[in-house]
Amino acid sequence: MARATIPTALNERVRYFREAVGLTQDDLAVRVGVTRQSISEIETAGVGVSVERARAIARALGITTWLLLGEEPPIPLANAG
Repeated sequence: MARATIPTALNERVRYFREAVGLTQDDLAVRVGVTRQSISEIETAGVGVSVERARAIARALGITTWLLLGEEPPIPLANAG
């Protein structure tokens, strides 16, 4: 069986992960503390998302903010400090 490809656009990633964990827009909205319309606007219109909102969405989906944003976490420097 082929693995699903994770979308690259944030709005598509929100929908992808929401559906992957079995949440409706209403469910996600309640967990994030926003309206269903806000989630719909993020998913369909690509409305900008603040860092705080991205963190809240990621927490509600049970994933890291890095994964939601499609970024790699920073690699600690061996001699930092």
